[in-house]
Amino acid sequence: MKVTYVTIYDANDVQHWSGSGYHIARALKFQNLDVDLIGPLGSPKVTWPVFKAKGLLYNRILRKRYCRAHDVAFARHYARKIEKSLSQRGAGDIIFSPWSIPIAFLNTDRPIAYWHDATHAGLFDFYPDYTGMCRRSIRDGHLIEHTALKRSCAAIFSSDWAARSAIEDYNADPKKVHVVPFGANLENPPSPGQVGDAIRARSKNTCKLLFIGVDWFRKGGDLALQVAEKLNRIGLRTELTIVGCNPFTSENKPPFVRCEGFLSKQNPVHLKRIEQLLAESHFLLVPSLAEAFGIVYCEANAYGVPSLARAVGGVPTVIKDGQNGFLFPVEAEAIDYVQIIERYFQRYENYIDLALSSLNEYQQRLNWQVAGKRVRQILLEATAGGARKQNIPAGR
Repeated sequence: MKVTYVTIYDANDVQHWSGSGYHIARALKFQNLDVDLIGPLGSPKVTWPVFKAKGLLYNRILRKRYCRAHDVAFARHYARKIEKSLSQRGAGDIIFSPWSIPIAFLNTDRPIAYWHDATHAGLFDFYPDYTGMCRRSIRDGHLIEHTALKRSCAAIFSSDWAARSAIEDYNADPKKVHVVPFGANLENPPSPGQVGDAIRARSKNTCKLLFIGVDWFRKGGDLALQVAEKLNRIGLRTELTIVGCNPFTSENKPPFVRCEGFLSKQNPVHLKRIEQLLAESHFLLVPSLAEAFGIVYCEANAYGVPSLARAVGGVPTVIKDGQNGFLFPVEAEAIDYVQIIERYFQRYENYIDLALSSLNEYQQRLNWQVAGKRVRQILLEATAGGARKQNIPAGR
């Protein structure tokens, strides 16, 4: 089966969307699907001044957030670009995208499907960048999502939270809404044997916590700092390593904190350091206030590292209490996290079991091979159903 894979960006760019768009395409190729990439789609140069004017009006004058990506005119531009490309190179058996926006208004006789981590309704007033949106962006965003859901033969979401939103907020047909968690964005994950050795080599005297995130406050860095501080106060020696940002100066950085700054997986030296930190850490502590999914939790599990996080957005689909980490209410305080960590250090054999169970969750659920296999089956069924409904060949 041939899949026309549409992205507004270059799907070969592993820097975009934390590499998820790249790994989705890679997962489909590993399932022996013929994947034809279309993208990047580019911005509408002719009408670009119009979008700039809208941004100026809403953001600067009306003090409301305007998002051009959620503008119907922008979505229609993407659709025209895709249609032009399809007319030149031909369409696959199904049009597939990791986002609803470029395919919402696409005029094609092929079945359409998409796989994303959130709906527009789920994002509004959840992420900081989607808070205080102007009425136009909210209205257009809902219209785009509703249209994409209505026209798609399969709407795949990475979490139960996003899938519920599609059904409850947009009245999507539950039969065509699917939940398939994303995998860990790792090119060469360690073997189970390597992970087992790393787990048993972790310190039994010093608790090593790992925080990974560029946005210190949205990712809950302030809470992670409080947890590490309290653990040290109660007598459990603790180190907090921060990757992705550096919220401190040399004068105010606590002695138990180590800041690595931004580490890119594309840099071999940085990648080796990330792998080392994951291998030696006891817990990934990223208690985000807003998170649509959380690829980083999957990556931690690949190294047998349990995750501690707030139960927001799609995170409960990734983390299962007592299996690969623990979830906490948004209002939970640092002491609640401290008690869990202290309990596992007091009975360290239980920590070993939790770490090995975390690895098992990665192997069974949270990797791209498992995800790709499930999505392949969904696309095959959707393509066959779409072909029957539209009376077009289903393809091989």
